[in-house]
Amino acid sequence: QNNSVPLGSICNGSFHIVSITDPNNNFLESNENNNWVSFPITLTKQSAPTGTTSFNYNVNGLQLNFTNTSPSSTTYLWNYGDGNWDTIYNPKHVYVNPGTYSVSLVSLNNCYTLSSQTLTVNGIDKYESTGLDLNIYQNPLTENSFITFYVSDKTFIDLQILDISGRVVELITLESQKEGVQKYSLTNNILSYSAGIYFLKVSDRSGNSALKKMIVK
Repeated sequence: QNNSVPLGSICNGSFHIVSITDPNNNFLESNENNNWVSFPITLTKQSAPTGTTSFNYNVNGLQLNFTNTSPSSTTYLWNYGDGNWDTIYNPKHVYVNPGTYSVSLVSLNNCYTLSSQTLTVNGIDKYESTGLDLNIYQNPLTENSFITFYVSDKTFIDLQILDISGRVVELITLESQKEGVQKYSLTNNILSYSAGIYFLKVSDRSGNSALKKMIVK
């Protein structure tokens, strides 16, 4: 039986095509060890994705919103230039401090890696807020969810997680938070919660507080 060989997902290189006669042993043969044949093949013209890896972005305070404009690939790797990375197609990233960062994107498929130019991202300004400005990223919550909030002066921060009735499920105290935007991962806190609606209350020692709804699925 002759079957087509799918080459679309195979990269350039040297291979062997093997044909086996009577693979299910339907026929009695005098020698069962010689019912196959192999011949070499070299692929040199497997197509690569056209274009180059590229992206656009816009700045919103300390948050950058990225738009991936790359050709189709199977995997994307972002390097945000601050020690963090991501594999989301169109990610958002919140920087802890203002400044200038070099952001790069690499796209990969089965055979090829396309690297973008490293872009210098500027315009990330000092964040100013009159309140705690609490934000939850990835809500409904996942194991990668985190929050950001603004601290106007060095202070202690209390994080209260409340259930739908207002009962305190968990209290977390963050000591000596410095001025600026703070980031806190919720990974260790949500894994043991039952599915439902919760509230996150963030308070400082000056009487400022902020409240956000969280959903656990």
